[in-house]
Amino acid sequence: MGGLVCCVKPGDRELIEAYARFTGRSESLVVVSPKNAWRCNLVRYALMRPGIVGSRVETIVSLLMTIVEAAERSDKGGGQQDKFWQRSLRQILRNGIEVCIAAKGEITMKMLHDVITSAPRSHAEVHDKEWQASSICYRLIEEAEAREKSERAQSDFELAARYFLREFPDMPNDTRGSILAAYGVMGDVLLRGHMADLFDGETTFLPDLTFDGAIIVLDLPTKVYGQAGVLVQSAFTYLWQTACEQRNVKANPPARVLVRG
Repeated sequence: MGGLVCCVKPGDRELIEAYARFTGRSESLVVVSPKNAWRCNLVRYALMRPGIVGSRVETIVSLLMTIVEAAERSDKGGGQQDKFWQRSLRQILRNGIEVCIAAKGEITMKMLHDVITSAPRSHAEVHDKEWQASSICYRLIEEAEAREKSERAQSDFELAARYFLREFPDMPNDTRGSILAAYGVMGDVLLRGHMADLFDGETTFLPDLTFDGAIIVLDLPTKVYGQAGVLVQSAFTYLWQTACEQRNVKANPPARVLVRG
């Protein structure tokens, strides 16, 4: 049996390691922490995982929204975002992801961050040569425009380009600022420190290893890493659960997976 363990306090990893030694499963452990070499680029995994069902773009959007929602739950003094702000945040993420994929065929958190933060704030900027030269958003839109695409991909890209070059500059400053602030909650976690090293760089393991008996331990206890530990473990768990739901059940029957946290 494989499984996923999310750590809450110091000592949780040691407890799982003791269980593994007692049951002869020490070699099954994949302990993910800044001290170890295990890394998984969550965004790239969501884009490229074999056998994924449905829209890969929507999978990435849902992954990132999971981080935002986890942040809200962990903020005892904060309230739930209303539906308008949730839809608006999903919209900017979706269109930013579409631009990245159309231009580069892949996506990283840094690339998405650069697209969103360099998007035009006014129609004057859209037509300003100096802004065009400095904006990664504009540069990637131009690069995507030049690439050959399927009819469906071209249509999706045109919607994303229209959003950034027409709709986004039309928004009231307060609305646009609130959307960018909500994005910043999620982007800030995955772009810095240990979390960026662990989950937005190279990939040395996949969540799917649990289907072959691996026991993945996310040794990022929330009592040590605070909100960052909550957000990243929530994101990883979301992708792992999605992979479980979409796995080949004949090769990986339901009885072989377990989650604890």
